[in-house]
Amino acid sequence: MVDTWSHDIKITGRIGGSSILNDGHVTATFYGQGPVEISSRAAEIVCSRGQGPDELQDLFAVCEHPHGLAFVELPFRIKIFGQDNGGYRCRQTVWLEKSRFYTAVSSVLFFRGKWFLAGYFLENFSRKYVYKKVFVKVYDAEGKYIKGLIRRTDHEPDQRHLMDYHLVNGCDRIFFLEEDRLRVTVIQPENLKIEKVVDLEAPEEYRPMPKDFYVFKRYDDPYAGIGRDMDTWRTGYSRILCAAFDRGTLLLQIRVFEKAARFMVLFFKEGSFQPAGRILTNDRLLGVREGRFYFYANGDPRYEERADQCRVKVCTLEN
Repeated sequence: MVDTWSHDIKITGRIGGSSILNDGHVTATFYGQGPVEISSRAAEIVCSRGQGPDELQDLFAVCEHPHGLAFVELPFRIKIFGQDNGGYRCRQTVWLEKSRFYTAVSSVLFFRGKWFLAGYFLENFSRKYVYKKVFVKVYDAEGKYIKGLIRRTDHEPDQRHLMDYHLVNGCDRIFFLEEDRLRVTVIQPENLKIEKVVDLEAPEEYRPMPKDFYVFKRYDDPYAGIGRDMDTWRTGYSRILCAAFDRGTLLLQIRVFEKAARFMVLFFKEGSFQPAGRILTNDRLLGVREGRFYFYANGDPRYEERADQCRVKVCTLEN
């Protein structure tokens, strides 16, 4: 550990997407509280929730943009916020070409002039229970739909729209991962083709998802029932919590169930994606940049009792 940042701000929501900015600050989304920018100096809410010009009605995903921070506010609307007199103001709104079917966004990247969105995108369905889905959609800078990637057809309803999906900037490639499996899909950003799909080697501590994990079911009390199940899903198996790429290495943090630690960071070499190391920790990884690892101390504020303080640990690997 080379630095710690501690701030007197109350954070209780689940950690969503997070990224490390060019200036070394951390941007993380906390459900119920919105996006927070954390640095050694302060922890500040970037914008409040609402329908005003400098507010967010909802928040699905966030990424860095050449003009500031881009927030997927609604499934088809992106707001770009830039700094102004020490605070953030909305500078641009991008409307994405709409689909007639269900859309749930989980991750976003602005990469070489294109928007890449990962999530659950229903493209068509029939009364005979044929569900055609796509998990990555690509738009141009103005929001015009270009192409869908990673398609699948299922014949029964599911609840995979509740899953987290990850898009990782791999310098000249984009990596796509689903939270419930150690598998990476490599996307070529120029020709928008799938280069390869690789199943990553799982450690012995990996607890796989049950086969009926996201099978659709009806609840007597939908709000309480699905909330209870989601909390169980997010803490009951080795889901991917954070994905990053740094210095030729793909890094994933998964939840484990050892007495010594709650989480494990896995390292995979770019190209071959062979295992290159692992680290046990009780801290929640927020991202990696230029050899520096940023952890939220003691885990996730929603699920770990000791994570009620806003404290970020900055670490490097020892030789």
